[in-house]
Amino acid sequence: MSKTGKMQQWLNYKIRVTTSDKRDIVGYFLAFDRHMNIIVADADEFRRIGGKGKKEAQTQKRTLGLILLRGENIVSISIEGPPPPVRYSSCLYFFLVPVTISPCLPPIPFPLIYY
Repeated sequence: MSKTGKMQQWLNYKIRVTTSDKRDIVGYFLAFDRHMNIIVADADEFRRIGGKGKKEAQTQKRTLGLILLRGENIVSISIEGPPPPVRYSSCLYFFLVPVTISPCLPPIPFPLIYY
């Protein structure tokens, strides 16, 4: 299996990316390219602050949304969870309904769209 095949199996999964500056990005893996640049949707950034000496390290969370991470800055990628469930309420439903224009002609399929 090629590198792209191995990465494609994880598309739409929830991932955790660790960057070279010790930040963790958590979100949904949407796309990648040959340079290992990746696009992450619904991304949250977790940054460790403090922790020097006897102090405890604190984690600061920031919501980022849709981001592109440069492959040069990625240290590791791990899977956090499965893809999100499909939401049928946001889908477009399309039906063909027979409509009679004239009694002499056969019914014509007419598109009926539901949101």
